[in-house]
Amino acid sequence: MFKKKMVKIAGSTAIKNFTSGFIIFCVFLFNSPQLISATEGVVEDTLRLDSVKVVRFESKKNPIQRVLALPRDVWTLAYYPLGKFVIWGERVRIDQRVLNFLLTEDRTAGVLPLATVGGNTGISIGAVLFDNDILSKDISLSGYGIFGSRANFTMASSIIVPVLGEGNKLSFSSKVWKDNEEFIYGGENGNSSLVDDSLAYGIRDSYVNAELFINWKKPSGRFLLTNYQRERKRGRENHFSTILFVKFSEVTIDVGEADYKTVPDSILGFGKTNLFETGLVLSIDTRNHEFNPRTGGLLRLTGMFSDQTDGDFFQFYRYTIEFQRYVELFKRHRVLGFRLILDETHTPDNKSIPFYRMSILGSHETLRGYREGRFRDFGSILLNFDYRYPIWDTFEGVIFIDTGQVFRNFGDMSLSSFHTGYGVGTRFRTPTGFLARFQAGFSKEGSRVLLQFTQIFN
Repeated sequence: MFKKKMVKIAGSTAIKNFTSGFIIFCVFLFNSPQLISATEGVVEDTLRLDSVKVVRFESKKNPIQRVLALPRDVWTLAYYPLGKFVIWGERVRIDQRVLNFLLTEDRTAGVLPLATVGGNTGISIGAVLFDNDILSKDISLSGYGIFGSRANFTMASSIIVPVLGEGNKLSFSSKVWKDNEEFIYGGENGNSSLVDDSLAYGIRDSYVNAELFINWKKPSGRFLLTNYQRERKRGRENHFSTILFVKFSEVTIDVGEADYKTVPDSILGFGKTNLFETGLVLSIDTRNHEFNPRTGGLLRLTGMFSDQTDGDFFQFYRYTIEFQRYVELFKRHRVLGFRLILDETHTPDNKSIPFYRMSILGSHETLRGYREGRFRDFGSILLNFDYRYPIWDTFEGVIFIDTGQVFRNFGDMSLSSFHTGYGVGTRFRTPTGFLARFQAGFSKEGSRVLLQFTQIFN
């Protein structure tokens, strides 16, 4: 009896719901005011019978929770406009529209804008032109120019030709760089130089360069704490490469007559100097991506010899060791990048090195919180730490720490001589690689804002 009653009630409710639904359908179908008026009561009774009261739940934060959440709220507020812009850009496919306008259909040639913020020249703008498939033979030709003013500019060109089998290349390049706002800090070179004791000078550096890139057989086993088979499965084959290079440079350094009288005897290289440079670069690369690495590492060894061709005063050797390592953290959502560079120059007896070829720290690629060319000496050691975390599909946040020092001899290094900077920033990237980075660096000597289209770990 009870079951029959429940079935009867359920059937009555179903009939009411069907009836109300049919009436509403007829109302919208015929749009009759009389029909709407006549059915209002039936629909009202039906909805009242089946209506459910919804209670809204609200979570209230206490003052301590609000204080703890303040850094997150500030960060969210700072990136909110950028996030909205990215959403809009993805919806209208603005990146593809821009690329369609600037590049050819197959993306092998075109023109791209360039800009830099920071450094001695402030803001500079320019463009790069390239064609990576000339005559359908994988020959690459490129050139770029970036200008801050008439006295501050850079122009360069290069051509790359495949030779001697797959992966081997021969390149020829040239570059002209002029800047009349460079500085030497301190009366003497070294860590003790003072930022207020600076000497301004102008430099014009022109060179032509030839490089032979040889890609050898892939190594086997373990190296740089990396399993080669695992890294190869994750998207990039490892390789051992060699670069042989020859370079001819002409460097001119200008200072005013009044400033020239204050130059210490230990700072050499003013006037015009022609240099011949040649060397060898050995690299073992296990990074899973060249422009946006997340795993693997890089070991690069460089040896170079330089000799003055218009005199017998400058001659030196340079040795550089660079080590990079990338580790994914927190289920591969974040990346910790590390770089160590040890650089040392040696001069034979009765020979010297021009100050602009010394080991230099302080730039958007070394100590990002210090001015360009802040510290220089015969050798240097540099450590960079980058912690990268995702913000959106096309950009990620960066927290970094840089520390390093210069030295005359290895024995001069000490913990108290390290110069440390830190900062935050954003890296913009495309699905195929790195695009640009916007960073703010801080140190005990002040702060710097940088916008660069090159990554610090190259």
